[in-house]
Amino acid sequence: MLSKRLKILLFILLLGLTATNVLPQDAMSSIRVIQIFHTSADVYLDDELIVPDLAFTVATDYLPVTAGTHTIAISAAGAGLDTATTTTIEAAADSRYTVLTMGEFETDAPTLLTVDETTTFAENDPEGNNAIIVQNVPSAIPVDVWFLDDLKIENLNFGTYGAASAPLGQFAAQATVVGDRSMVMFESQYFAVPGTLSMAYLSGTFPDGINRTFFTTTDDHLLDYLTAHISLEGSKLTTFYELIGIAGLGEILSGDAQYTIFAPTNEAFDALPEGTLDTLKADPAALADVLNYHITEGRWGPYELTGEHTLSSLQGSNLEVVFQPVEQPLTVNGVATGLQHRTANGVIYLVNTVLMPAA
Repeated sequence: MLSKRLKILLFILLLGLTATNVLPQDAMSSIRVIQIFHTSADVYLDDELIVPDLAFTVATDYLPVTAGTHTIAISAAGAGLDTATTTTIEAAADSRYTVLTMGEFETDAPTLLTVDETTTFAENDPEGNNAIIVQNVPSAIPVDVWFLDDLKIENLNFGTYGAASAPLGQFAAQATVVGDRSMVMFESQYFAVPGTLSMAYLSGTFPDGINRTFFTTTDDHLLDYLTAHISLEGSKLTTFYELIGIAGLGEILSGDAQYTIFAPTNEAFDALPEGTLDTLKADPAALADVLNYHITEGRWGPYELTGEHTLSSLQGSNLEVVFQPVEQPLTVNGVATGLQHRTANGVIYLVNTVLMPAA
């Protein structure tokens, strides 16, 4: 028979051995990949294929990993791990990283650029908007980046990135010749929402072929994100938000269930035949029917929607989604979608047409 003291010692020893094999919850990290090099690429994590056929201009969601050393490898789809370009990440606990393919489209193997988002924005206001500008225009000279009249990023070179806090709401951003604001190389409109990370990826050729691909992510839920969005001047979703309230759909968008929304813009509702919107507002059941036709269960990012897909809407009718990277943008029922916003419990795509279910 074991003595009581010996039993206690054995219990403590076993507890210690067990603890060494269990990572605490805060010892997790996350990594995502943004792919703007191959038409389609395979993504490997520590030599295991985790994301096949990641399309051009598409980002994965953040993938949870344990803290520690990890290898990301990216190759043309089907080419195999032996041809992949690799990078190593020393992932700290409770941190986020983005790996981007860099280089001219479909030429030699890309280089991989890793952005440590957590360290980059350690001093920034978590309630503001954190912006990252990635410069992947091989033929462009170094640039300064301006948000409104504020010089935010100086001397941004090809193959690098810069980070800054962005003003909230609608604003113009410019890339200019270093030291000469009058020489504008690139200008674009942005819309910044509190508590979000906005990443603008500049690619193409200088001076006339520069493209901007925009990625927005937030830890807020769908309803919280929409609430923050419509509070800012220049929001395109104020009508959609108002109608969600009238139809009583706010509760489902604030829970943990995942949804994908094809959200009509203000312009889409303005384009309805005269009187249609007032009629819908007066009939919450009919309004809910129309709005539910724009919502589907599940988290459907562009990666999951590559090709042709039939999704069942909350209204009950099907939505036909097509996404052929390089060839055409993502469409729903033939209507092109605009910017996408990834939230904690879903994805929002903007559409400039109100989709009407069959009578």
